[in-house]
Amino acid sequence: MSNAVRKTEAVSLAPLPGPRLAPAEARSRPQSDANDAGSDRLGVFVAGPENELVAAVVNRLISDLTTGHQQPQPTMPSPLVLIGPSGSGKTHLAFGLAMLWAARRGSEEVGFFTAADFSRDFATAIDQQAVRSWRRSLRRKQLLVIDDAHRLGDSQHKATELRHTLDGVAEQGGRVLLTFNGPPSKGAALDRPLLGRLSEGLMLEVSPPGRQARRELLRHAARASGCEVDDAALDSLAENLPADARGVVRAAIELRRRSGRTVDAVQAESFVQDNQAEHSPPLKDILRVTARYHQVPLRVLTSASRKQAVVTARAIAIYLARELTPLSYAQIGQALGGRDHTTIMHNYRRIAREMPRDLALKSAIEELHRLLAR
Repeated sequence: MSNAVRKTEAVSLAPLPGPRLAPAEARSRPQSDANDAGSDRLGVFVAGPENELVAAVVNRLISDLTTGHQQPQPTMPSPLVLIGPSGSGKTHLAFGLAMLWAARRGSEEVGFFTAADFSRDFATAIDQQAVRSWRRSLRRKQLLVIDDAHRLGDSQHKATELRHTLDGVAEQGGRVLLTFNGPPSKGAALDRPLLGRLSEGLMLEVSPPGRQARRELLRHAARASGCEVDDAALDSLAENLPADARGVVRAAIELRRRSGRTVDAVQAESFVQDNQAEHSPPLKDILRVTARYHQVPLRVLTSASRKQAVVTARAIAIYLARELTPLSYAQIGQALGGRDHTTIMHNYRRIAREMPRDLALKSAIEELHRLLAR
């Protein structure tokens, strides 16, 4: 990849909605984790440095569709497992790839199911004594996508059926793509044989969009909504919007509604302040949830303690407070025992700098985001 691509890359997908899939797949139009969050004209997945590998793999799959062969060549491992939290864009990426495949190769080659669809259709096939024909229809797909696979549950029958489906599609030269909200071995109640089969493929983490990706995604989404955002406004919004692809696109739609066809830095700053005031959790909740997560008493979190566990928890609380609220460094410092604003700034920047390369830290912050969003 070129240096320019390492900054951000817009992976071109089929604009949504695209060519219709078969009824069983079409009913699964993704809603929960779409990168476009309802903007059906946004046919891209914006990958910043945090998702460079994901973009490379998906672009390789897309290039298979343009080789001119009757069937795409199986150059990538199967299954391909995309792992990422809600709002990272994994469902949008999977669905957009399925739609692009359908547009170029025909909808009969593609199947898109949620875990609920797969479970329901399997149960229906058993009730109607049509399991053989149902299996045949799945295993002839050249691309089979199962979204939110962590929701399959702990049924051994479903796990066994899915494992045999993976093998059956592979035998026909096809690929299977699954999405999970976390590592399959941790959050999903799947049996060992299925976990072993998944590990034979390729697992990729889809990270929430970083600042560069948020900026580019916002630009794409704003244009799709009929709005132009100037560079200063893009910088301000990308700095202050949360690391959530859905939220970024919702912001673009809301900006278009509030500001019309152009958005400048003043309008962007006003939007950021209003948005943070409306959606930010109280600072006391951030401190309480962070202290509980790290098993540190709240009174110790705000004390002068320099124990490593306390220092880490305090720094994470500072980072969350800056990301999720409109509070200044000085205001956060006051709530944390009257600390100086430069100390608060240093802790925030340290966490922001370390998070991309510290997976444990990143996972903790993502989990705290989820807890605070309840």
